[in-house]
Amino acid sequence: MDQNSSIRKLFFTIATGILLLALSLNSCRKDDELRWDSDLLVPIMHSSLDVWDIFGDTNVVENADQSMKLLIEETIDMLDPDKVIQVHDTLSAELFNIPLYLEYFPGDQLIKKVNSVAMDLGDMELTLARARVATMKFYVTNTIQRRLRVKYEMLSSEKDGKHFEIIEDVDAATASGPSYSVKTIHLDGYDINMTGIDGMQVNTVVSQTTVWLHPDADSIWITPDDTVLIISTFDELKVEYARGYFGEQNYLGSGSSFMDVFGNFKSGSFDLDHVNAQLKISNYTGMDVRMSLDKLSSYNNENHQEVMLNDPLIGSPLNIRRAIEKGPTLDDVLPSIEFYQMNQSNLDELIENRPDSLRFDLSALINPLGNVSSGNDFMYFEKGILASIGLEIPLNFSADNLRIEDFSTMNFDDDGRLKSGKLIAYVDNMFPFDLDIQFYILNEKREIVDSLFTEKNHIPSGVIDANGFVKMPSKNVLTIPLSQEKIELLRKYSDMLIRAEMNSAGNKTYQLYQNYNLDIRIVGDVKYEL
Repeated sequence: MDQNSSIRKLFFTIATGILLLALSLNSCRKDDELRWDSDLLVPIMHSSLDVWDIFGDTNVVENADQSMKLLIEETIDMLDPDKVIQVHDTLSAELFNIPLYLEYFPGDQLIKKVNSVAMDLGDMELTLARARVATMKFYVTNTIQRRLRVKYEMLSSEKDGKHFEIIEDVDAATASGPSYSVKTIHLDGYDINMTGIDGMQVNTVVSQTTVWLHPDADSIWITPDDTVLIISTFDELKVEYARGYFGEQNYLGSGSSFMDVFGNFKSGSFDLDHVNAQLKISNYTGMDVRMSLDKLSSYNNENHQEVMLNDPLIGSPLNIRRAIEKGPTLDDVLPSIEFYQMNQSNLDELIENRPDSLRFDLSALINPLGNVSSGNDFMYFEKGILASIGLEIPLNFSADNLRIEDFSTMNFDDDGRLKSGKLIAYVDNMFPFDLDIQFYILNEKREIVDSLFTEKNHIPSGVIDANGFVKMPSKNVLTIPLSQEKIELLRKYSDMLIRAEMNSAGNKTYQLYQNYNLDIRIVGDVKYEL
């Protein structure tokens, strides 16, 4: 048979088939649209977990040889300014009376007096306090049977070029007894000069009190037995800035610093090869301090485990020099900085505790040499004495059931047409650790409603050479049969939790490198109704 004859025969066969198919479709057409089943391979999910995902982008640093390490700096405020400078005292308590029998008319001034009061602040000698929060109480007791108007001025205060003043109307006394008035005064943001009238004092506040017969009151004869008692007190003073001599005083402090480096490790343990650490103390106050770090610990809130630091630094006296004030703002303060190495300790155990906070206790002696600044100590509330713990942690460790977790989303939108099939998970493990892995379906509250597998799947580590480097990933294929119940769950929920437990063969430590990761691809090998 020649070539043209063969082509004609092939064309005739195809045309005949198309005609028969058209006739068949026409004869079988019903009211419902035509449907048929099709086997498809569709992508469902892709997730990749690397070193940055596990430890946080901001903490992981790549070395020149592509090995990875953690650089962590935790800062603790070691000094509470509100505990160093505490002011609670009576500013004035004045009993005013008129020594003669005199008649007074509405609006007449009865009393005007300037008060200079030195507060009892122990060894502390303040010359200036800028109030962050300041609360005073102003008490008036009136035995005169007429309304009064009282003006209280704190002449030592200044804000926007003006001193503080308040005018208060006080009710008249009655035949049964005196009237009382209490007023709360807020001096937030005021500078309070404590050098007195002559500018040579300390802890001294100057105020002025003026009393009038109220303009709407009737005239009255006032006798020496008629009195007005006015008391003003500092209930609270928290400073934004203070200057003077802060005294030679003992200080006890404690606190904590939040850590979020190991939040992806939910359970299990790891053993670090080593940890390098340095303590940096920055003193932004104009005070010399002799300090002792009495306790430093890591705390894991999940298992309530606390690990204490054992280091020669703990309990040793640390002499912290004062800062230098070179101008009128905090930015002009030149802090004194001291460095202390912490490499002879159990720091690795503190980190292996998977802490979410660091805790400390300290004791200190402020101004151990006395008033060497001649009254020029200073302190800002925003910055006192800061301790920064810098940790360098090479990511060289062994893992024992160390659980890590990651979240992903399943793309399982099938419009109800999926009839049956299976999911295939392709898992490539480039980490030097064996993994036991499971996938969980989550509801909208991220609660587990089911798992993809009936049990965990073992994923071997990547291929490790004689030098401990992972040369290539282990490639693994996992099959997940799709029951009708599981299909319905995957239609309803899209969030997925990937949970893996890491283990080192023989508890051996491995260094992590930048190309190590866990790559997961899930596809659906399913039958659809089209």
